[in-house]
Amino acid sequence: MIRWRKEKLSFLTGNLARLQWQIDFFWNSEPAFRVFLDATDIPLGNAVSGIYIHDPIYADAMLGGFKGQECQVAGMDDEHFFAAFTRAIKQRRENYEGHLNDMYGTLRAPNHIKVNEVSRDGEGTNPTAKRIWDPQQIPLVEVHKAYKRVADEASSNPASKSQLIWAIGKGGELFIAEDIPKPDELGHPSMTGMQAARIAGEIKRKCDYWEVNFFSGRYSGDYTDAEKTQFLTNALYKIRSLFPRDTFEAFYPDAPPSKGQEPKDPETPEGGSDMPEANLGVA
Repeated sequence: MIRWRKEKLSFLTGNLARLQWQIDFFWNSEPAFRVFLDATDIPLGNAVSGIYIHDPIYADAMLGGFKGQECQVAGMDDEHFFAAFTRAIKQRRENYEGHLNDMYGTLRAPNHIKVNEVSRDGEGTNPTAKRIWDPQQIPLVEVHKAYKRVADEASSNPASKSQLIWAIGKGGELFIAEDIPKPDELGHPSMTGMQAARIAGEIKRKCDYWEVNFFSGRYSGDYTDAEKTQFLTNALYKIRSLFPRDTFEAFYPDAPPSKGQEPKDPETPEGGSDMPEANLGVA
C-alpha cells in the first residue's frame, strides 16, 4: 500500500504530454488500472506514458499475466503498441523489486536447510505454514489452529517457549508458521521451502499483543544491525496492515523494556529461532 501511494503521487505530479489516450481495464466491474498512451506525434514504440493503478490487488493479478512476454515481442514492428506496453510493465516490475529491496532487504538464500524441512519437490514441510498476500478479516489466531494454541500456551504460562516465525518473501508476501520445536525442529526454511526470502524473525504472544523480532540466523543473519532495525520497522507496518484486528509491536535487542520503543543501535541477539548453532544456522 505504501508503494501504491508513492506511485499515485509520482504519477499525478510527473510530466506527461498534454494529449493522452487512455484505456481502462476492469476486474468484473471494479476499476483495476488505466494505460495512458501519448497522443502526440512520436514513434508508437515509445507511446506508453504510464500505467495508473486504481486497485493494486486487481491490477497485479491482471498484469502478472504479462510477465515474461517481453521476449515474445522482440523484433516486433514498433507500429504495435504491445511492445511498448510490455516494456512499461517490465519497468514497473523492476521498480517494484527495487522497492522491496529497500523496504525489506535484498533476497537471501537460507543459511542452512535441514533434510526434514524441505520435501523432494522443494516445498516446505511445516504443516502450519501460511502465505499471506492481502489484509485478513480475521485475527491471527483464527488463521490456523496452531497459532491459537501458541497464544493460549503463552497466556497460561508466560515462560512458554511456544512462538510463531515469519519472513517476507520474494514478492513482498508474508510467510508465517509455528516454530515447531524438537524432535521435528522445523524453522524458517520449513515454511519458505527452498525459496530465497528477505528479513525474517519470530512472533511471540505477550499479554494483549504480539511481539515481532528479527531473530533468524537463516535469513536475517548477514544484514547489518541498522538494516535489521529498519527492515523490521517496515515489516511491522506490513504485518499490522495484514492483520488489522491484532496489535503488533516490535522488539529490538537492548531496547528499554517499555512496549513498542525502538532503540538506536540494536545488536544481534545470542539466541532465538533459527539462530546459528555451531556456525550451521540450525533452527
